[in-house]
Amino acid sequence: MNKLTWLFLSVLISLNVFSSAFSQKYAAGNALSIIDGTFTRAGYAGDVTLYEITLGDMHKIASSAIDKKKNFSFAFKPEKEAFYVIGLDLMPSMLHKYMFYFKPGDILNIQINDSSFTLAGKNTEENKALEKWHDLILPLEVMSLYRTNNTYVNYFPVLEDKLPEIESFKAETSNKVFNEAFALKRRSDVYYYSFSLIMSMRSTHPQGDDYPDYYREMDLREEGKTSIFMNYPMGMQLLSMCEYVNMLFAKNASGDEDSKPVIKMPSLDSRLSVIADPLTQGEMVTKEAASIKSSVGFETFLPKYSSYLIDPTQKDRVGKLSSALANIVGEKAADFTFKDMEGKDVSLSDFVGKVVYVDVWATWCGPCKKEIPYMKELEKKYHGKNIEFIAISVDVAKDEQKWKDYVKKENLPGVQLIVGEETKKFREDYKVKGIPHFVLVGKDGALIMNNAPRPSSEEIFSMIDKALE
Repeated sequence: MNKLTWLFLSVLISLNVFSSAFSQKYAAGNALSIIDGTFTRAGYAGDVTLYEITLGDMHKIASSAIDKKKNFSFAFKPEKEAFYVIGLDLMPSMLHKYMFYFKPGDILNIQINDSSFTLAGKNTEENKALEKWHDLILPLEVMSLYRTNNTYVNYFPVLEDKLPEIESFKAETSNKVFNEAFALKRRSDVYYYSFSLIMSMRSTHPQGDDYPDYYREMDLREEGKTSIFMNYPMGMQLLSMCEYVNMLFAKNASGDEDSKPVIKMPSLDSRLSVIADPLTQGEMVTKEAASIKSSVGFETFLPKYSSYLIDPTQKDRVGKLSSALANIVGEKAADFTFKDMEGKDVSLSDFVGKVVYVDVWATWCGPCKKEIPYMKELEKKYHGKNIEFIAISVDVAKDEQKWKDYVKKENLPGVQLIVGEETKKFREDYKVKGIPHFVLVGKDGALIMNNAPRPSSEEIFSMIDKALE
């Protein structure tokens, strides 16, 4: 190698060293945080995404392409000292995503491999603590999120084996703000993995005494006093999981822990009474508002719950939902004729002059069955009023006897019909894309709302009351 080549290489090396040092000094001086990483996970290509966490949800900040050498990088200015998320933008979950902590000017050097991540080079004490924690809980993450062939039979022993280490884990840094946030994150992680496992599709599910005490000891009321749900990437989903587990082990009036799980979901008022954190309450109200389907529903909802919307983005989202809402009113409801339990033809037009609430369901539909207790209550509340409740089963014709047996066994109220061979036309007329599906028809036979609120919603009461006027 001649002297000219040596000189050229020396200049390149010097420039690279200078560039790296300069970029880090520039970043620190301008409060920019730098992320340099490699992504070698097999089977995945495309971009790596950086997210911020706001009100229990992830919001994309930027994306970085993975180059031919498997490298990616970001330079961003954190708006606040907090956790951020790095990973693949595949779906709204924590699959292939990892949490890191940034203060303005922090540097992160990361290698994402086939099963996890490792830190390399210069990194902060906060992210070193996060790496140590992640190494500890990695088996729980993998079994819960990635290997769905695992069941509670495999997971529970690993959880119980890890719990002493999890509970005694110490990663105190000189950053007190981080230490407090990290304590919440650690609890969130274990909740998320442990509750995801029992609530996702598996070949078998735990019953009663199968559960470790860990599940029974989760104190939702205490967690609801903190910001645990607002500072986690899937915070509102985590809250729903915690509410489910809380119901699963709720004591009955006699204090018997072995009572059957509560089937009916609690009302929004009941849920708000458990959660004390104001931002979390506001987000619960905002999410509930998204399920409202009519202006009548908003007229009832907003005066009661608008005071919970303390964050400007919550007020903005609910305001947009309210102003954008439009009912399909006045269009004549498509008539239909189906067989009842005795084989007689019954048509929608037979009930002109009455309000009609239609429930499209099937005996094989789990979510449909969950609405049955509410439907019974609804029918009881309006018994003797000028309204007819019609349940239309979309079970196939060969399952007609199964349908009849189920109706009798459950003592289902209202007019019970089965679609039989007319499924396609009925689904097209009422745009039935999934079940349960509800329809509210006015006394004049005009459609008040297709895809109307469910019996389990508070909104349906105000809509029926309005229709009966």
